[in-house]
Amino acid sequence: MKPDTVALNLMIIGLSQQGKIAEAFASFKEMQSDGMVRPSLESVTSLLHSCSYALDLRQGKEIYAHVVRTRKDFDDVVFQTTMIHLCMRCGDCSYARRVFDMYGKKSTDPTIWNALISGYGRNGENELALQLFNEMLELNVKPNSATFLSVLSICGHSGQVKKGCDIFEKMSSTYDINPTAEHFGCMVDLLARAGKLFEARDLARKLDNPPSS
Repeated sequence: MKPDTVALNLMIIGLSQQGKIAEAFASFKEMQSDGMVRPSLESVTSLLHSCSYALDLRQGKEIYAHVVRTRKDFDDVVFQTTMIHLCMRCGDCSYARRVFDMYGKKSTDPTIWNALISGYGRNGENELALQLFNEMLELNVKPNSATFLSVLSICGHSGQVKKGCDIFEKMSSTYDINPTAEHFGCMVDLLARAGKLFEARDLARKLDNPPSS
């Protein structure tokens, strides 16, 4: 007896979570070959996660193309965000941006914006990351704590001290987000990299008793 839809989907999710990408992908291909069996969005998203950890962009793109071609719910934020993470981990910033511009840019969920911003930062595209952050604000997409963590780190690595300090101040004054120890750590790093050692030391002392998030 052939496995049913639920069993195959659970198999893909389980194998993906165990990092057995070859077996998970084989189950996915089996479902593709059977017109009566359809992979769930949860299972293909889990499979994309595995591709991300394995840095397997080729299989990830095949899965992504299949979902966009066959499902009406392909614009799901979690699915699209996972694809952006995969592309950025594999260094394909242009494909990640293409995915974002087609399906994520209209979203007010900061998660998908964060994926592209942090991905740009990891790939050394600091100016593109900061441009996207500005665009996010212009479109009234509210940044969250993770957004600020990525942007402050990017400011530190690109030597943009004033911008980083302004953003850090606006976290609480404009967006009502209390900085955590991680945010303070980014600021200490930013100041130290810029040679502002006394300011970095003074701010580091606040890490002993940071504001609660």
